Amino acid sequence: MRIIAVLIALAIFGFTPAFAQSSEEAGLRFYPVFPTEKSEITALISLTAGTPCDKVELQDYRLDGNNNLSINARFIPPQSDISCVQVITQHVLKQNIGKLDAGTYTAQLYVDGVPKEKKTLTVSTSDIAILSTGNYIDDQGELNLVGEVQNAADHPVKLVRVGISFFENGMLVKEDQIYTTMAIIMPNRTSGFSLGLSDYSRDKAYSVSVKSFSVEDKPVEKGLTLVVESAIDRDGYGIVGGHVLNGADHNATQVKIVCAIYDDNGNVIDS
Repeated sequence: MRIIAVLIALAIFGFTPAFAQSSEEAGLRFYPVFPTEKSEITALISLTAGTPCDKVELQDYRLDGNNNLSINARFIPPQSDISCVQVITQHVLKQNIGKLDAGTYTAQLYVDGVPKEKKTLTVSTSDIAILSTGNYIDDQGELNLVGEVQNAADHPVKLVRVGISFFENGMLVKEDQIYTTMAIIMPNRTSGFSLGLSDYSRDKAYSVSVKSFSVEDKPVEKGLTLVVESAIDRDGYGIVGGHVLNGADHNATQVKIVCAIYDDNGNVIDS
């Protein structure tokens, strides 16, 4: 289940001709951030232009025999006689890569033939993929690191333990571990995790990995269907609601609902 919160910020500085030089930035990341060889991988390309008249498009991607992945995009300028308001405009493009063999890949983004951002993509043999990580500040002003994992196997898994390593100036300074919210994760299903950060950890760089999990070999009851109904309340706050349908022939007890909230760039911001 993914709820997309769209956040748009526009800064208007006046009108400039479309053929004036614009500031362009490019970024590259992957979803899942730590995939497995069973994951469907998507490249997320963010391109920033100085005017909304600049169009962008993906051209192609190529993978050679040395695990070098090149992704190509280009800007399409408007006609020279068109005037545009100068607004910093971000475009997010999605390139489906599909499944990759386990290994380490070097990904290079090219924009108009010019190399931009380079990333390292590691594909594991694990059953558990880390989809995304992020952070948010709760009502008490505390910073929380959150994320979402997916069971990419064809069998249930349980007791998924996630490790978070914190770094300062490239040196490991602290490690934490936490279990996912759902004790049992069904095939192709996901679960969030959340870790409150101390004042010492909140400004540190971090990496996330799956430390351990177990295969659930007992029969798992099925028959529950979740229907999500998102809405806005009278005060303008978003509400994630819905109801659960029990299609089994017996009662269900202790039902737990887990929600991961994403922003418009595909980053998890709450769980």
